[in-house]
Amino acid sequence: MDGVRCLLVRSASTAVRHVPRQANKAAHRIARFSLRDQSLSFWLDVGPLWLMDAVYDDWHEPTVV
Repeated sequence: MDGVRCLLVRSASTAVRHVPRQANKAAHRIARFSLRDQSLSFWLDVGPLWLMDAVYDDWHEPTVV
């Protein structure tokens, strides 16, 4: 967290915003995946279907401000 705070202080154009859980499914799925699969993973162009479904859902979730 200290490293993140330092980066935020250095950049004047950075903003931090709360994202409700229901609009952040992709991050939740990636976190769950990383707990189960300890190997290094990366995807080029398009991610796996289980992730792309969540990205689509997050993209189309109405934003509550």
